Amino acid sequence: MMFDWLGRFASTRFIKRPIFIVGGSRSGTIVLLKAMGRHTQILATPSEDPFITDVGGMVHSLEFCSEVEKQYYQETLRISTDYLYETLRRLALESALGPAYGLKQLIKLAVIEKANPLAKRYWCTKTFPGKNVAQGLMRLYSDARFIWILRNGMSVVHSRCQFPAFRDLPFAEHCQHWAGTIERFSYLREMPQAVVVHQEELVDNPDSVFRRIFEAFNIDYDPKPTEYALTHHVHPLGDESTTTGIDIKKTLSERPPAYQHWSQEQTAMFKTICGDAMQLAGYKIEF
Repeated sequence: MMFDWLGRFASTRFIKRPIFIVGGSRSGTIVLLKAMGRHTQILATPSEDPFITDVGGMVHSLEFCSEVEKQYYQETLRISTDYLYETLRRLALESALGPAYGLKQLIKLAVIEKANPLAKRYWCTKTFPGKNVAQGLMRLYSDARFIWILRNGMSVVHSRCQFPAFRDLPFAEHCQHWAGTIERFSYLREMPQAVVVHQEELVDNPDSVFRRIFEAFNIDYDPKPTEYALTHHVHPLGDESTTTGIDIKKTLSERPPAYQHWSQEQTAMFKTICGDAMQLAGYKIEF
């Protein structure tokens, strides 16, 4: 009980203010998540949290169902909606940070990183909300904010083909994954609570990206996210752990074109599967 009380007290200032990072694999989502966590006022989760997508879907089902279904839910629920949503907010936070409102992570923050948990005003995680799920999350968190980070489809497909977790999948599946994420998350372009970021922009000028995010979300500027993004490469192609102390812009600019070793069949397949999504995302096919 004491641990629960301590965790609840420490998380009171930020539990209702999530920042959801959205994007497909190999698009810079985890780098962005970890960089955001360097901000004095933002607590970042260790990694992605798909359970929050499920939570948002549940709330959408409750809030945006038919009147008949809504009446049925109200008659059969033995708890108030306020209590239900308070519980869901706790479960969402704990799924990302651990029990007792993420108390272990908050203690680690204070003891190991010498940071003040009580200074946190927002928490940040990666999840995968489609439009309906985002509506549910906004109903659960009126102050929720979203960052959609997208990357050139040619680079993503090339990276997935090389990355150990995905490289055994068929080429067409890599293409379909990227095109699917662009279509799934494109609603965020029109969402006032969202900021759209291109991975290439994050590499080229991270300070501009973070200034735009902080201004849009009314968060005080902090240079530490920029410093992290400039010098850290998370989960590079060699499946190594986070690489630190390198010049990210120089490292990525020296790479050859992503499609350099694709076969004619693969380039044709990419055009067929990803052509519309490339146009929607604002990228040109270079072959």
